[in-house]
Amino acid sequence: MMNKNMNFLRKVFEKIKQTTSILKLNEFFFTKFGFVQFFKSENSRTEFLLFLENRLTNQAEIQFKNNDLGDFQTPKEFSYFVTQKNKNDAEVLIEPTCGIGHFVISAIETMPSLKYIYCIELQPKYEWIFKTNLLTLFENN
Repeated sequence: MMNKNMNFLRKVFEKIKQTTSILKLNEFFFTKFGFVQFFKSENSRTEFLLFLENRLTNQAEIQFKNNDLGDFQTPKEFSYFVTQKNKNDAEVLIEPTCGIGHFVISAIETMPSLKYIYCIELQPKYEWIFKTNLLTLFENN
């Protein structure tokens, strides 16, 4: 991960650490980045803090070798190919298994007509990776 992204994630980490109210944090993430509900509970806030702390101290990209639940991360190249083909057609994206977010990020970057994104991920480790990927994308744009 680039140094600029690491500095940004450190700032996010500190903001989350200092703000104990889930309502205030969700309001912040909605106002700044458009997330409707970044945290579902205090437990999700704690999990995300631990995830970020680990990511910031290890400074290593996370490896994906998990086949439970039929895990398969859509390759970035394929995601961009699909979204390029539909770039002017969609206002809504529904992603039932977003994983680390390759398809959603491709759609954000290539589909200017996109207004709403609804996505679900059952595996918390991917949810946090996906959210950090989105945060750094929004910060860099």
